[in-house]
Amino acid sequence: MKKLEYKLISIVTISLLIFIWDMLTYRQSPSAELLFPSLHNVIINLESNYEVFLHSMLVTWSRVILGLVIGFFTGLIMGIFITWSQILESVLDPVIELIRPIPPIALTPFFILWFGLGNLGQLLLIALGCFMIIVVSTVTSIRNVNVLYVRAAKSLGASMYDIYTTVLLPSILPNLLSATRVALATGFSLTVAAEYLGAQGGLGYLIRNARVTLSTNTILLAAVLLGVLSLLTDFLIRKLFNYLTRWNNV
Repeated sequence: MKKLEYKLISIVTISLLIFIWDMLTYRQSPSAELLFPSLHNVIINLESNYEVFLHSMLVTWSRVILGLVIGFFTGLIMGIFITWSQILESVLDPVIELIRPIPPIALTPFFILWFGLGNLGQLLLIALGCFMIIVVSTVTSIRNVNVLYVRAAKSLGASMYDIYTTVLLPSILPNLLSATRVALATGFSLTVAAEYLGAQGGLGYLIRNARVTLSTNTILLAAVLLGVLSLLTDFLIRKLFNYLTRWNNV
């Protein structure tokens, strides 16, 4: 099958799910509406408050992207340091392995105490979760690169800097795509958790306020928008990595 046909299948699948949602919730009772809002009322809510939802999406998205970028580059650099020197590995690896099993969300109260309810603490919390995923993936990917490539570069007089920039980093980029996508999902989870627990603004903030008033309509709509936002961001990340590794598709 052609790629266009696969895309059409995906579109039909999503359309079918929306149709089933609409049919199951059509003209339902108020009690049923509270348990699971209808598509009609969700659309009306979006039309009436689209500016609020749009602003909340931008706030959440900016936090996720900033935290992901910080976590990605710090994790990448730390992973390179660990594989560069055995001394650095002896110093850094135990610390990372000690902290890595701790869910970042468990540290949220400390981040609030240390940095308050501002954006700094939220960004650091998101970056920490993304950092742990990227640093482990970087170390594992570099160690799995075929040693023959490194030996060939050394035989041609390449320095360690040249080996990392021209051999190792390009080789691990395809593997980093999967890690970055996982880090993105973690970033969204931590962002919503931070917004839910105390941040001002964002889709998690809307969900928290809607929970108090039992506005399940808003909760469901915010959750759907989170899914759409995550899907679009994941699409952009895949396109970026496909461009960076275009040599791999030749």
